Amino acid sequence: MFSPNLRICGNLPSSADHNPKIGLPDHSTAEGRKLTRRPARPNWGAKKDPGVGRSEDRRQSTTGGLAQRSASLQPAFTMKSPMTTHAQADAYQSPWPLSHRFALLAWSCTWSLLCRWTPKPFNPWRIFILRLFRARVHGRPFVHGRARIHIPWNLTLRDRACLGDGSQAYSLATIELGEGATIAQEACLCTGTHDFSVEHIPLQTAPIRVERDAFVGARAFVLPGVSIGARAVVGACAVVTRNVAPGSIIAGNPARVIGQRPACSM
Repeated sequence: MFSPNLRICGNLPSSADHNPKIGLPDHSTAEGRKLTRRPARPNWGAKKDPGVGRSEDRRQSTTGGLAQRSASLQPAFTMKSPMTTHAQADAYQSPWPLSHRFALLAWSCTWSLLCRWTPKPFNPWRIFILRLFRARVHGRPFVHGRARIHIPWNLTLRDRACLGDGSQAYSLATIELGEGATIAQEACLCTGTHDFSVEHIPLQTAPIRVERDAFVGARAFVLPGVSIGARAVVGACAVVTRNVAPGSIIAGNPARVIGQRPACSM
């Protein structure tokens, strides 16, 4: 049987505050009403202010992320070479003199007839033709038969430099490939653009330099005035808009630093 003096839990008052019939708090007293009052239910549906207590963390995380990103980009990119604007009366006038255009026609015909169809072992023959058209060749570089060179006398090739299958050296200004530099399949080194702030959009050019043991991946695009540092790696299909520091690995459009090449053990 239920004893009227039995306490249900340690928080209940003594028997003097209870109804002696059922052993529950007496609602007629203030103490009894306080004990039987239901606790307030939490408002689970209430929306919290997302900015309270988080704004400082968000500012710190954002500032830290920007600092890290700036630190990763700062040493890997520098400014490009300045552009040279060529004089043109209108958009349909060539910036080159007539003799220059005849030389370009002779070069195009010669490469198409004597070099484009040749297999890889004929590389010495292709190098010989390049030398005839005043390309600066040092050592034993490799130029694929299907490589496209716009103006050969603006091209400099160091020992073991490579222009791969379908690569383009659009050499309106000078292009220099350092020792062991590789331009992979269908990559483009473009030294020319236009000044779109002028109505007749005159030609603008700037040189490109790819330094020793650098690698430009397949279908990458290098803009005018860019220098790629020694042992740097440009990922496939990347668009390089700024100078690249030595040893950096870049990719994307526009290209961003994604890593550093390990130091050479030699």
